[in-house]
Amino acid sequence: MGNREPSPGGEGPLLEYLGSGAQSHVFGAEAWVVAVPRVTVRSVLARALTSRERMRQVQAHLGGLVAPFILLDRCRFRSALPGSAGVRVFDRRLAVARPRFSPERFLGARLAAAEPARAVDDLERMVALLEQLRARGFIMLDFIMRNFVFVGETLKVSDPGLVVPVGDLSWHPSRFTALGFGIGLTRDYLRLCAGLERRCADARTRARVRGFAECLPARLRALRDRSGEIERSEWCAVDFPEGLEEAIRAAIGVVPPRAAPPIPP
Repeated sequence: MGNREPSPGGEGPLLEYLGSGAQSHVFGAEAWVVAVPRVTVRSVLARALTSRERMRQVQAHLGGLVAPFILLDRCRFRSALPGSAGVRVFDRRLAVARPRFSPERFLGARLAAAEPARAVDDLERMVALLEQLRARGFIMLDFIMRNFVFVGETLKVSDPGLVVPVGDLSWHPSRFTALGFGIGLTRDYLRLCAGLERRCADARTRARVRGFAECLPARLRALRDRSGEIERSEWCAVDFPEGLEEAIRAAIGVVPPRAAPPIPP
């Protein structure tokens, strides 16, 4: 949507508003989206729990488990929020950009359209992904369905913002956030499983759903175990599509001005 190159006035391209979460607004071009922080109670909490350094750790260590993303140290573009007076300039010091995925690729949409057998398969993929994160030494605090996306047929984390090193749980406020999300989301997923079980047309699928639900609380609690081994040999960087990073940085990236050279004595 709109210009691909920054405008002569430096205001950046016009991007489409796609939606808002508790922590960020999301805007998009044809092939990519960018999420910029918004100010809410939860976003203030999120900034207290995460940092640029933690995001870079996720980028360096969780390749294959996290959907492609890049960090922009500065970005500028134009868009309009619902109910606002018109187009405004967004100038942010930190943003997350990633490829644009169609809505049906996200776990929540896929579960909503799935029959019970496929739904329990996808829920198993989600928990297995959380367990893989933990094996590499990380925990996803907010594992709500919309924070997962299918890249091809592989389920990955779509929002890396609240993925933190498991070591933080020994001293950091994320310890209590992990507990709160863990309790609340366990209840949500158990309710989902109960609904799937009621919809099952055959005893075999019903037994699969029931078995998954029975094991779910213990598997999610185990993610918060700080004593487990960390598979550092599995660490690898998150891939990003060739050429897309350059296109994003050319469109909305802002290069900070160089510092003035020192005045010679």
